[in-house]
Amino acid sequence: MLGHGGLGSVLGAIETATPIVIVPLGADQLVNANIAQQLGIATIIDPAAAGPEELCEAISEVLASAAHRCACAGRELAFVGGVRWDCQRFIETAH
Repeated sequence: MLGHGGLGSVLGAIETATPIVIVPLGADQLVNANIAQQLGIATIIDPAAAGPEELCEAISEVLASAAHRCACAGRELAFVGGVRWDCQRFIETAH
């Protein structure tokens, strides 16, 4: 997934166990991006460096990354007692 790091898209990535490349543009997006990166599901790209080649490279790396897949799988497995907790933790950390 590629997004700006809004709360909705980041929570969606967590809930669906989807790796995300985030290009934060403002508001709460950098905070959300940092939390998603700490959870191991996101890569952050500086908007000033977010050209087509950089985005393609970041997306390819995230899709090929065993670490991102494992982090996402952990979030998904945690649903049987956890993804909702992760989402709640995310919201609490962001505020």
